[in-house]
This record gives sequence, structure tokens and C-alpha cells, in this order.
Amino acid sequence: MARFYREYLDIEIVQTLSAQITWSHNLEILRVESKEQRLWYINKTIENGWSVNVLTPNLLNIYSDCSLTSGLILMWINSVLLFA
Repeated sequence: MARFYREYLDIEIVQTLSAQITWSHNLEILRVESKEQRLWYINKTIENGWSVNVLTPNLLNIYSDCSLTSGLILMWINSVLLFA
């Protein structure tokens, strides 16, 4: 929890954004080093209603040197497979 506070301390809107997703989502998103990418994932999670199960595999793409665009494609594929 201390890291969560430190990482988002200087961002005014974070309380509102981070409060809109579950603690499990926040824990997964905190694994992303870039604040810009973390905010992007928070916003996309809220916009698309992503579960932690949809979010987590896509966050792993960051560690495989995939771009955000590739992550979006994978997220779309996962959501299609989940609802097929």
C-alpha cells in the first residue's frame, strides 16, 4: 500500500481513477513501471470493464517488449475468445 501511495502521489486524478477499479486490478497495474502506461491501463480497464483475468495477461506483454498496440490486439483477441 505504501508503494501505491508513493507511485500516485503527484497525480491529482488518481484517487478517482484508482477507486474505480478493484484492489486486485491496482496490484497488477503497479507492476508496470511507466506512470503513463499505468494510467493508460487504468483508463482502459474502466472503459472496457476488463476483469483482472483479462488485464493480467496483457500486462505481461510489456515484459516481453511488446508495444501498447500489440497489447491492445491481444486484449481484443482475449475478449473475443472469452465471449465466443
